Amino acid sequence: MVDQGPNQLYHHQQWTWSWPNDVPLINLYYYSSCQFYYQSLDFLRHSTNFIVKYRLAPSHLLWYFDFVKNYNIPVSPSIPFPQSYLTILKLFPILADIFIAIILFQITKSYLFPTIFLFSPFSWYISSLWGQTDPLAFLFILLAFVSYKTPSLSSILFFISFSLKPTSFFLIPLFLYIYFRQKPKLTSILISISLCLLITFLTVSVFNISPDKLIQRILNRIDALTINSYNFWHIFVLDSPPKTSFFTKTLSFIFYVLLNFQSFRILKNKLNLKSILSALFIVSFGSWLFLTNMLDRYAYIGIVSGLFLCFYYPKVLKYWIPLSLIFWLNLFRSWWFPQFLWPIKDILTYHQALAGLPLSLLNLFLFLKITHIISTKNPPIKGDSEITK
Repeated sequence: MVDQGPNQLYHHQQWTWSWPNDVPLINLYYYSSCQFYYQSLDFLRHSTNFIVKYRLAPSHLLWYFDFVKNYNIPVSPSIPFPQSYLTILKLFPILADIFIAIILFQITKSYLFPTIFLFSPFSWYISSLWGQTDPLAFLFILLAFVSYKTPSLSSILFFISFSLKPTSFFLIPLFLYIYFRQKPKLTSILISISLCLLITFLTVSVFNISPDKLIQRILNRIDALTINSYNFWHIFVLDSPPKTSFFTKTLSFIFYVLLNFQSFRILKNKLNLKSILSALFIVSFGSWLFLTNMLDRYAYIGIVSGLFLCFYYPKVLKYWIPLSLIFWLNLFRSWWFPQFLWPIKDILTYHQALAGLPLSLLNLFLFLKITHIISTKNPPIKGDSEITK
């Protein structure tokens, strides 16, 4: 995009691994990050010239000259990117982690849950180490559901999340149920639709591609029963997943419908932040668990929303901790990094990755156990908590 312009991205004919199938907004984020890197590099170089030209004590700023010199040096031949550029790419996911922790504090009024989130292995692994944007997308999902009493704002936030990561697609029925429970005015609905269409036009037009071809690109993904995920289907196929079939697609859809019905039942009794987060966990983690073609990171929404439930239902915490650790093992299994953890790799890959069977079964058990707790009339620890500001 930097070399040839964004409008060539989806039309480019040569790719090392696969065709670009990310949505436009996240590609604009990558593009902007790279542009910011080059602009910051240019600024730093000009600043050193300025220091030397006007003799601003350059002998005392040798550390700064070394910093600028190393700013553009690749990490290694196998990682041909400067560390500074990789840091810029990770900046917004890290900031998203911090904002999620702030929301956790606002809801719980406790430092315990933000601390658990920020120091959980999966948290820093996804954002700080791997540099994935799942925390950024979840932040907008969380803000959308938290602001449910303002339907117009909530819909825009949800659409931004969907524009960053299509994994929000599985939450559309749940979001629409909550949205229309607020009985929004017709003008509010029209404003929401108009703003969503405007965001779509502004992002898609940059890439000079028709909507139908863009959808083809986004849907151009691997067709497999499960993709590196310790979920329900992994129990039966382990590391040799076949393509999806009519039977598996139908069964997964039935599971998905049941998950939504259960979430609607919880929301029907009382619509508040506790019930919304409960429904969010059931639908998000349950979708990852039972739907086909699920990648490991798609469980992120369910894992983090499950941590929110630990405040309302203290009994959930002892089940959430192993659930989050299995999620981290699943992420580690994607690229086996860092290398000093390779003894874990030997365990996970032993005898045709047989360890995936008990881990997947445990994931299923933990999900059903947490769902049972939040679906019964288990009293919360401090009553319902709402964000007021």
